[in-house]
Formats: sequence, structure tokens, C-alpha cells
Amino acid sequence: MSLTHINNIKRSDLDKHIHIKAFLLYKVIPNKDVVSYILNMVIKEDKYWVDLGYEISNIKYLWIEYYFNIILNSFGTSDYITILFNKIELDYINIKNYLDNYICDKYNNIKYLPEYPEIKITKIFYNLLDIDKPYTVKIRGIYEKKLSKKDKHMILQFISKNYNYIKKIEMIFTDLQYINQIKKNLNKLLTIINNI
Repeated sequence: MSLTHINNIKRSDLDKHIHIKAFLLYKVIPNKDVVSYILNMVIKEDKYWVDLGYEISNIKYLWIEYYFNIILNSFGTSDYITILFNKIELDYINIKNYLDNYICDKYNNIKYLPEYPEIKITKIFYNLLDIDKPYTVKIRGIYEKKLSKKDKHMILQFISKNYNYIKKIEMIFTDLQYINQIKKNLNKLLTIINNI
């Protein structure tokens, strides 16, 4: 699968300029604690949004390209669990849209993040991806309606990762309507997966 449609910026490449800033500051202020404090103050907010952007892009990509394929391969397109996966994907689209509008307003519609000039404001929640290995599966015509222990365990871990991400968003946006919807759908999915 080609990832050319994604403006893929590796996290390690993105953070190189911060290490360069730290090196240059250390030459002027030879105190590691002071340099760390200054850098933290300068990049803290941009870094928070970039971290959130990487996380939601990775979750969304894994959701669609990996875990959804496992479900499709095991249950087909018309099973309730597959429909639930589609609902959760739609919830993420709505959350990303809300976050995108918020960040554009917050940064007053500037084009790039001040401390991460490689990242367009409008790409934070859509095109940051730090995954090396895509996964695809060929969908069969006969569906087992079950998951292997390994797949079940991986999907349960991934649901947990989704809950952790939602908690991060709730720390900022306490009244975001889409959060309640995605939590409801994740709870349904968790119940189904636990009963498989």
C-alpha cells in the first residue's frame, strides 16, 4: 500500500531542529537545566498539538488499515461489528474536524506551526503519520465470525489506546459532543470483542 497521499513526516526528523536549538542554546547558556526549561517554554504548546496530531493520525490509520481489515476478514461487511467500526471511524472524522477548526482559530489561521515550520496548521490532525509498516489483508468470501486470540488481544489493546487518547482530548474539551458518541461506540465494541 502506498502512503504517498500522506505528508508523512517522521517524528525523529521533525524533532531534529529542536535538538539543534538545544545545542545552540547550550553554547550560550552552558546549563542543561536552564536550556531544557527554555526549550520547554518555547515549544510546549506546539509540541502538544503535534503529539496529539501524530497520535490521532496513527490511531485513525491503524483503525482503518489494520484492525478494520482484521474485522472485515473475519466478519464481512454487513456484520454489526463491522458497522460499529464504521461508526467509530465517522466519530474520529468528526473529532478531527472539530480539532482542526479549533487549532485554525487558535493560531489565527497562520499557515505553519511556529516551532514546527514543516507542519501546516491544516495538516496537524490529518497528515502526520509515524507508522512504517502498513498492513493489508485479502478479504475472503467465507467469514469465520471469530477472531484469533492474538487478533482479539491486539484489538482490545487498541481499544484501550483509543480510550487513553479520548482522555487527552477530554482534558482540553470537556463539552465535545463527539467524545460521548465515540465512547458509547467503543463501549459497545469492547463488549462485543470480549464476548467473541
